Amino acid sequence: MSDKPKLKLNDFTAKFWNLMKPFHGMMGRVFILTFIFEILGLVSPYIVKLIIDALTNFSVAELSELISLLLIFFIAEQANSFSYYVRDRQLFRLLIDIEYHLPIQAQGKLMNLSLGYHETENTGNKIIKTERGLNKIVDLIGNVFWEVLPTLLQLVLTLAVLIFVDYRLALSFIFFVPLFIIITYRSNTVLYPLRKQRHKEYEEASGKMGQSIMNINAVQSFVQERREIKEFGKIKMGIRIKELKEWFRLLKFGLGRNLII
Repeated sequence: MSDKPKLKLNDFTAKFWNLMKPFHGMMGRVFILTFIFEILGLVSPYIVKLIIDALTNFSVAELSELISLLLIFFIAEQANSFSYYVRDRQLFRLLIDIEYHLPIQAQGKLMNLSLGYHETENTGNKIIKTERGLNKIVDLIGNVFWEVLPTLLQLVLTLAVLIFVDYRLALSFIFFVPLFIIITYRSNTVLYPLRKQRHKEYEEASGKMGQSIMNINAVQSFVQERREIKEFGKIKMGIRIKELKEWFRLLKFGLGRNLII
């Protein structure tokens, strides 16, 4: 059993929010733009509905109204597209700034560690972990603003519209949404240990390859090339098996989510 203390969600949130302090303003702007984008996304379907109604009961006298609806639809789509462009522009700037600033901070932390620490610890492994952690932060921010936040806003706005149109539709929506959330949470709970072990073996494989190359003189002197290749291949085979299991399980959970949708 590992003695490594587990970071609680509240502690993680506080530390992560503090780490993102230089980017709070930009994150707020992206949030506002995402909200505007989702609001505008509701306008176009409603105008399409009005256009279909106008075409169903079409008469020459209502031609000007139909043209006006088409013009409004065009403007709404262009406004939607422009807000999407502005939002993504800000988000790309945010991600690039994070990719620029955080590695410099991480390097500064590593440089300030004592020589004794670097001599006793596997610094190469720490560098790999740091790099992977930075990539995860960038992926997390991107996923939040590209997938999680828009989905949550769509759920809230859709529920509000359904309550306004027909409360019975809203009740059915409220019934199925928790099922979708439970399946998604369950998939993450099941897949997380596999994903964690896979990344751990990524580090082992990288360390094994680096060690073999750094000690290439000794490896070739004792004719250990085949053994080194065999051991590296064994690690990669373990990664392959775990990755296949992880992705196939993810596909099964995807079938469950699609059934609810």
